[in-house]
Amino acid sequence: MKADRHDRCRQTFRRLTFIAALGIGLLRTAIIRADSVVILGAGKIGNWITTGFVANPNSSQTDLIVAPSPVIATLVPCSPPAPCPYSDVSLPALGSASLPFSFAGFDFGTVYVTQQQTPGQSGQVLPIVEASLNENDGCRSGLRPVILVRAAEIPVVPLSKLKAANLGVLNFPRAMSFPEGIGFMVFNNLVLGNIQRDDGVAGEDLPLLLELFDGQGNLLGSTTITLSYGETLVFGDVSFLNSQPGFFYGGQLRVTRISGKALMWGILYTIDSELGVTASTGVNLSP
Repeated sequence: MKADRHDRCRQTFRRLTFIAALGIGLLRTAIIRADSVVILGAGKIGNWITTGFVANPNSSQTDLIVAPSPVIATLVPCSPPAPCPYSDVSLPALGSASLPFSFAGFDFGTVYVTQQQTPGQSGQVLPIVEASLNENDGCRSGLRPVILVRAAEIPVVPLSKLKAANLGVLNFPRAMSFPEGIGFMVFNNLVLGNIQRDDGVAGEDLPLLLELFDGQGNLLGSTTITLSYGETLVFGDVSFLNSQPGFFYGGQLRVTRISGKALMWGILYTIDSELGVTASTGVNLSP
């Protein structure tokens, strides 16, 4: 049964500050990197933590590396029990497991889940990866403490698909902003990443143009930013782009790569006090 809006516990919606880092990479004798799954905006920040799971659809064991880079294990040798900036995950045939998101020197960023294959494992398909952001927050309604639970699925994507798509533009619908003072609240968090490569191509900076349009296609405001190679950047509320004061009732946020060939990926989270948290990737990538 739906409670009256004004009788609810007032919720403080924190701007989800994301700096993404989840990666997987390994190069040992007779082992090759097959592909990576990119998780943009993972780890822990504030009350938000990331959980994730992986399933092996293959009929043989598959070996993974989870790290903030798809090639970090080739660059930073690590011998346990020393803290490592990556984690090894081995799954038996048709096995599954939870994903680690705690690495030495890492709190929050983009994480890569990289599949490793020996010659005898050639032909394996990429494991199925799922990840979500979850927040437990407390407040008080009358005399009763209330635990608020919010969660958002993180759209994941294979690194090979980003390289093949070579995205130059992201178009996010449902960009809007309603302040808390009107009884409910809606705002957006934008997460952008300059995705690391695993193919030996030199990394480069990612210059971007951000533009906010209303529902009729009129430009409300814009800005430019540059992401260094491997960087993930978060905008706590994209309504700052609106040059006109007042509520922003909804429109489109467009992110354009100005130049170069850096790999771009982004997620727009919409935090709605009535409907929860939803995510958009700004592009329809074919399966």
